[in-house]
Amino acid sequence: NRTILYLLMKKIILLIPMLVLFTSCSFRLTDTVWCNSMPGELEGNKADVINSVYFLRDGYITFNTCVKKDSTIILPQTVTAIGTYESKGNLKKGIQLDIETTDSYGIINHNKGLVNKHGLFISESDTTAVVYFLVSNLKFK
Repeated sequence: NRTILYLLMKKIILLIPMLVLFTSCSFRLTDTVWCNSMPGELEGNKADVINSVYFLRDGYITFNTCVKKDSTIILPQTVTAIGTYESKGNLKKGIQLDIETTDSYGIINHNKGLVNKHGLFISESDTTAVVYFLVSNLKFK
């Protein structure tokens, strides 16, 4: 009986650090910023359109856009949509997202998304997805 109890306790003691390691390395969307950049053109003027997604606390999300040409910001960062998101899953198998936003015109959008080790993918339509890359983790005080 003592041998079985000893072996059981030894296994539990060995499992605790592993659980702490795995849970501390888990990926959280909260307070992350994701961006992409696409070339754009308006009336013959070429520039880069930079889109960013902020995953905020309590399930809130904002989409922002700015425009730059070379190193000059032509259009400062502007919030283009705000809303909420729900996530489920893990980074290894993919974090699935349900996103509901209201854009600057008051139109409500429902999108699906996926986060995996390659980036953030948000569906724009049944055949198009926009890809974002992790820029940073926010640290609000």
